[in-house]
Amino acid sequence: MSGSTIPRTIPLAAALASALLTTACPQPSGGSATETSSESTTGGTTGSSTGGASTGDASTGSSTGDGSTGEEATTTGSTGGDETTGDPAPACEALPGAPPPLDHEGVALVPIDIKSVEAELRFNAITRQHRGAATVDFESGPIEGAPLFDLRQQITRAVLDGEELPLSQVALVAPPAMDATMLAVGRVLEPCTAHRLELEYTLTNPVENDIALAHGPGWVAWFAELYDYPARVFAEKWLPSNLIHDTHALRVDVVVEAEVPHDVYANAAVEVIEPGRWRVAYSDATSMTPMIHLCPVDAIITSSSQVELEGALVDAEIWHCGVFEGKVPKLDDAGAELVSALKFAAGELGPYPHGDRFAAVILPLGQLASMEYEGGTVTRLASLRHEVFHNWIARGVRPLTQRDAWFDETWTKFAVNQDYMATTIALDEEPVRLIGENLWVRTFPLFGHETGTRIFATLSAAVGGAEFRAILREIYSERAGEAITTETLERDLHCRIAGDLVRPLFHRYVYGEDGEAPPPPAGYCE
Repeated sequence: MSGSTIPRTIPLAAALASALLTTACPQPSGGSATETSSESTTGGTTGSSTGGASTGDASTGSSTGDGSTGEEATTTGSTGGDETTGDPAPACEALPGAPPPLDHEGVALVPIDIKSVEAELRFNAITRQHRGAATVDFESGPIEGAPLFDLRQQITRAVLDGEELPLSQVALVAPPAMDATMLAVGRVLEPCTAHRLELEYTLTNPVENDIALAHGPGWVAWFAELYDYPARVFAEKWLPSNLIHDTHALRVDVVVEAEVPHDVYANAAVEVIEPGRWRVAYSDATSMTPMIHLCPVDAIITSSSQVELEGALVDAEIWHCGVFEGKVPKLDDAGAELVSALKFAAGELGPYPHGDRFAAVILPLGQLASMEYEGGTVTRLASLRHEVFHNWIARGVRPLTQRDAWFDETWTKFAVNQDYMATTIALDEEPVRLIGENLWVRTFPLFGHETGTRIFATLSAAVGGAEFRAILREIYSERAGEAITTETLERDLHCRIAGDLVRPLFHRYVYGEDGEAPPPPAGYCE
């Protein structure tokens, strides 16, 4: 993507060869790093589970053996690839949704399980030079290898377990199985061990032409401004992060040096530590979670009302930062639309899943980068109803991995944008693959919006519109608060809809497979 401040992609072997052939210094946090071995594995999953639930459902798609299809391969802690030794597996479980390690230029690249991130983002409105610092506590998984994480900023200092790392040993890599780059740390870590990574970095907008950062005389405005397409535009824009399956504690201190008063707004409680310093803390965050904004006080416009949703009162807040280009929308209209949207989603699916507050940041007219967050949204007025519904489907029941991200857009668009009406699809059209090719994917196919809604429309036509809406409400109620896979949704639909329609539709138009769908395994609906 243009406008990035990160270094160019370089061959991993060239960047990390010397680091991976040496033993790291002693590990004060209890873990250790080792020399790389000719027996490095390319299979396996990582980490202890802290994130979304999973069920081990069987898929109608065919498994490629790389953890790319079938929930069972991604959640049971099996190595998922060629094992290279006869040693027993280490005593740590796989994190649901974690991809298998990759063998890239002779180096095993392994996902990690982030336990907590504590960050400070410091903005200087006078010099317009901004800096970030973060401490990442993480665990390695059951396979030794070089750990992977992501951050789209220029790192100026890196320390692993008390050892200062040359910056060349935090390298941007693009292995073939991935559709976007990540960062590899130049140390081979022993399995199932705890580690601490400390980072310092410059802080600039890594995405050209979005409204994340603005300056004026004596002030600075910043939006986290996350969105789900293209890749690498979740929290990794500003904070060290993992793929979306990983759930962890997150604390962000926002600090500003400026000539005028500022304030911070977020989808979590904001604590004022001292003048010019605010703290936003999340107990269970993913890389999709932080919705944090910094704005000069004089430019902030707010309104609030209460709405009753399924017997509970929710504060419906409207917030706007008026420093960005574009006409200010009518916030009274936004407030009325927010209340209506919340009532619609609750009426369709059930109680609001994010406490007693909904925080809606309204973008200037002309801005298009609307996005949902837990307990909030950053949106243009025209997309408000869509993004509010996502708080139930996407951030209430959420996709476990990005390969599953097609379903929350499908469900939301079918309900909100199309009012449960779309063209049906027959089983004689060309196969379409909506699901990601493997667990490393960072994007989803945009054409999935159309194909996915046609799948839902076909099921709705088969059982009747009112009955299908009741089925969707029942699935939501059962899965609320979970991260689920495509296979889980397939099973939940199949076991509620009579006849053999769900699995053939998923087989052909989700997994992209030709021919007949295999029969469900014994006990599939028990």
